[in-house]
Amino acid sequence: MRTKEEKREYDRQWVVANREKTREYTRKSYAKHLEKNRASRRQKYAIDPEKPRARRRALYATNPERFAEEARKRRAADPELVRTIERKSRAANPEKRRESSHRASKKRRENPLNVFKAHISIRLWGALLRIGGQKAGRRTEELLGFTKQALHDHLISFLDKPCGWCTIPLMSLTETSIDHIIPICTAKTEAEVISLNQLPNLRLVHKVCNSMKGSKLPILKEQP
Repeated sequence: MRTKEEKREYDRQWVVANREKTREYTRKSYAKHLEKNRASRRQKYAIDPEKPRARRRALYATNPERFAEEARKRRAADPELVRTIERKSRAANPEKRRESSHRASKKRRENPLNVFKAHISIRLWGALLRIGGQKAGRRTEELLGFTKQALHDHLISFLDKPCGWCTIPLMSLTETSIDHIIPICTAKTEAEVISLNQLPNLRLVHKVCNSMKGSKLPILKEQP
């Protein structure tokens, strides 16, 4: 006769060998006793909320793509329900929401993709406003015709090369800023604003060099 440990080991081996069958049985059983299972989960969560949170964090760490895909499916299936749940969560946990918002904002600021896009978006908005136009309701990528990934790849190519103003090599993103070779302030129409924000007119230079250059036009070398 098998001991308890032997039976457990046999069950584990059977589950591993029949993983799909086990998952299907679990799904059917959960659907059959849905309300009972939900009530049990709520009760366990009320007794010790940290335990299920830790388990979910561990599962997310092993397969973040799966959780992201499930979240996208839920939002696509019923966006209004998702928004309602998010509003209730924000109202019930304002401090947690603020901390989460700060973390997300810091992560976005540290991502070069977002830094470059934000810089171009602000400059584009200011230039359009100066000539009496407006950017409201229009996405930067749609106006300019390239993605933030294309912008990132173009600007990153200037690293480890001489600065276009002082010729000292550009060593780090933290010491650089985006320069419009032909200054954007020279644009008089929306078409010119968009033209001067195209990739060939954008480069990385040192922050100090960009401040010194200001709105000066590039110095063209005379052809011999």
